[in-house]
Amino acid sequence: TSNQTVAIFASDGIGFDILYGEVPPPLQSEGIFPRSCSVFELIAATSIPLLGGGATCSAPSGVRASIRLGPGATLQVGDPVDVFDADAPSQLQGSPVEVEAPADPLKITTTISGPLSTSACAGVQLDGSASSGPGGAIYPLEFLWSVATLSKDGETVPQVWDALLPGVNRETALLTITNGTLEGGLTYVWELRASSSLFGTEETASYVLTVSELPQPQIVVDGGNTRTLFAYSEAEATVSTVFPECYVSATGERNDSAAVFTWELSSSSPPLDPADIKTTDRGRQLRLDPF
Repeated sequence: TSNQTVAIFASDGIGFDILYGEVPPPLQSEGIFPRSCSVFELIAATSIPLLGGGATCSAPSGVRASIRLGPGATLQVGDPVDVFDADAPSQLQGSPVEVEAPADPLKITTTISGPLSTSACAGVQLDGSASSGPGGAIYPLEFLWSVATLSKDGETVPQVWDALLPGVNRETALLTITNGTLEGGLTYVWELRASSSLFGTEETASYVLTVSELPQPQIVVDGGNTRTLFAYSEAEATVSTVFPECYVSATGERNDSAAVFTWELSSSSPPLDPADIKTTDRGRQLRLDPF
């Protein structure tokens, strides 16, 4: 074994190991240190708040002490930690030891869940909170959403995030987009980058979401779609337009003041003279006067 003492982060980022140089066999066999972690309190006392509240220690061998960090820990790669001499547990062992990054940090796994398709009128949530990596709850992963590509009918559409989704928080695991924000008729390829500031590692995942076309206003016949025409009388029908709320949000149109309606006679028995079919108000009102 090397005579040099080193401190190395665990691969999961939630603790670190102190690997001591050669310790005299009597101390190893007697379990003075570090098997019993007898000086862990001295280490913690000089390293708060680096270790966080409730940090714990175990000693799986005579030359290794494993310290698990607690909530609020601020320890980073390169930070110095005081280490005490195994021969004299109350004495510092030379200069502080800088904590090194592990050779094989836990790999980040970026996971996205959500709908594969939605309508232009609907809101949507894409959830990356099942992503995992080093640091756990002590050093949470950092997230950044982006739109990698945007396409319509197979053709790429230029896009800029701020113009595409103004005011949407990109730096969160849960991406929330409100009703009527997404443009219809487009396919979005989202990317979520999860990164660990602790070890400087990252991973990106992609997710495809198809948004259907914006629904068009619906034409409604006031009083229903059926009229009864009595002898020597007239029949009238008036139509109006119902605008979906997201259509209003996307287009700014709130009424059908500029709409023009056209009526067509599909069949009649006996045949109806076209001259007896009259419309007014840009076709909004239909009048049948066959007598």
